[in-house]
Amino acid sequence: MNTIIIDLAYGKGNLRGECLHIEGLRAGVEQEHINRLIPLNSIEHIRLTPQTTLSGALLQELMRRGIGITLANAGGELGLFLPMGAPKGALRLAQYRRSLEPDWCLRQARCIVATKIFNQSFVLKRRQSPPDERFFRQMKQLQKATLHAADKQELMGIEGQASALYLAAWAQQLPPDYPFTGRSRRPPRDPVNACLSYLSALCAADILRALSEAGLDADLGVLHSTEDYRHNLVLDLMEPYRPALVEGVTRDLLTHGMISPHSTEIREDDGGCYLSSTGRITVIQRYEQRLHSEFTQCGQHSSLFREMRSTARQWKSALADPNLVVSHFKYSS
Repeated sequence: MNTIIIDLAYGKGNLRGECLHIEGLRAGVEQEHINRLIPLNSIEHIRLTPQTTLSGALLQELMRRGIGITLANAGGELGLFLPMGAPKGALRLAQYRRSLEPDWCLRQARCIVATKIFNQSFVLKRRQSPPDERFFRQMKQLQKATLHAADKQELMGIEGQASALYLAAWAQQLPPDYPFTGRSRRPPRDPVNACLSYLSALCAADILRALSEAGLDADLGVLHSTEDYRHNLVLDLMEPYRPALVEGVTRDLLTHGMISPHSTEIREDDGGCYLSSTGRITVIQRYEQRLHSEFTQCGQHSSLFREMRSTARQWKSALADPNLVVSHFKYSS
């Protein structure tokens, strides 16, 4: 079972027997016509660009089989189609109650930030040219400080200090051809930010997918304030995964020369730098490889997406047990 990536110009997807039939022009490659049959029993999830349409019969069969669809355009804005799960009224009520308990929210948020800081330090320490020991001492102090944060505002301040230190050190590990002077999101201003923004959107979609499968409300955050027009719990739970799936994949793409001048393009409407069709395929493939690569965690075979699902299940358990603090994906030393 795997994820199918469909990025075609004027592509069409139809149901043909027990297969997904895809036809269209490969995006970014002139005159390359794709005509392919993919057995449905080999598909777990589909990543789809807006230029491809799927028939109603195919959509119905995909939902019946439990195969979800993630939609993404050049800017990374996403939509998610998932099969309808079982009703979870009691679970949602428990989640709403917990989200109004400041002490419970703070305990969960402390663990999220502490784990993120640990993972940030870990991935930089494994590089051939890691930062100096002063950097790791500072990160360790900030990680310990999360345990004593009196409120969410103080915790966010600690997280901001750690991220500033981390991104400055991370930028030193990028190739000279790709200078990084800081995050720019709307719009991204350079190829580095184009990769970071698109990968952030992919990671958010998979956290949302894990939460939806578990029947949880993705909008009720504990670290990010619960506000309209964003999935606050998604933003919370993706934090520990950023070093591996966002900054980590971006660094790998750039240091291994997988991003070329043809991988990005400048939009006239906002002057932003966005991934081209060719660039999107490259980024998604590398992301999927990292997301589903197996490793040993606590003596068990796992992957980053399995860890996301595990976090969602633990979140459900913590709603029933006020003393349980959810453990998040943490690199094994």
